[in-house]
Amino acid sequence: MDSQNEKTIGFIRHLLDNPSLRNQTPLQKEEQIIAFLDTNAKQLFPTLASPGFFPNHNWQQIRTILIGELLKITDESMQAYLQRFVFEQLDLAFTGFLGLKQVPQEEMKTRLLNLLGAISHKAAGRRALTGSFNALAFKLPEKYIEIVFTSRNYIRFELEKVQRLRMSKEEVKNLVKTSLLLRPSVYILSPDGAGTAQYKTRGTVQKHAADVVRQKLQQQLPNYPEQVIRSGVESNLSFIDNTNLLTTARLTTLFSHMAREYKPDMTVDRGASSPEKSWFSVARRNFRYFGYDIKMVDELYKIAAENGW
Repeated sequence: MDSQNEKTIGFIRHLLDNPSLRNQTPLQKEEQIIAFLDTNAKQLFPTLASPGFFPNHNWQQIRTILIGELLKITDESMQAYLQRFVFEQLDLAFTGFLGLKQVPQEEMKTRLLNLLGAISHKAAGRRALTGSFNALAFKLPEKYIEIVFTSRNYIRFELEKVQRLRMSKEEVKNLVKTSLLLRPSVYILSPDGAGTAQYKTRGTVQKHAADVVRQKLQQQLPNYPEQVIRSGVESNLSFIDNTNLLTTARLTTLFSHMAREYKPDMTVDRGASSPEKSWFSVARRNFRYFGYDIKMVDELYKIAAENGW
């Protein structure tokens, strides 16, 4: 390892060791550090361009070197987590309830990991993966679906009577987890969706773009039931414009969006709303803009409030 590589790694690890990042996921840390570099470019450049670091380099060159090393470090921890999660925590047996006679889990999981690898190596896909990754890391589907199944309210009705999921709550949890992992595929397979202004502002794509992604994904993941692929891909659609969206797709949207900036150690001031209740409160006001199912938002808001989340 040459001295420049050592300095690059040392500088990035110094930033990653910041106590304020301690409880964040790898992708959250990555985004925070990139934002820090961009915001403080003028202040950092004189030091980083000095003989002790990267002499004779302009800022863009220095930034490229630093972010390249940051992505390598992030990838190590992110890919290790996804490998453990997919092979040790994700149970695809639920696909048997959706018409798959034999469930070749190992093959299905390998294909899924390959897809996630491709997603994480595209800039847009990597940013899209943050919400899904965080939702899984902080176990958001588990805790909300657990409460949903204690009632006979709107979400459970939609799962059992509308989407017709004849499966246990554990199997529904695994379906939603899989849906979360498939959601970012729209960024790398869509011909136009991920690059549009609409996606950047609202987080939605047009139906025709989602249909293209769904067809391509069915070729890449041949053993996955259509309903699972639809759930992940169509979680990128607006429920306001597409009222026949699967219940699991609507849940996937909300968990991913909420988890995007999720901080489990956030300090709540006395008298203030808990973080998740606060997020759903904002989502209630903006449901039309982001294309949320308002009845689903209302129920999840109530769950968050009652449990102090």
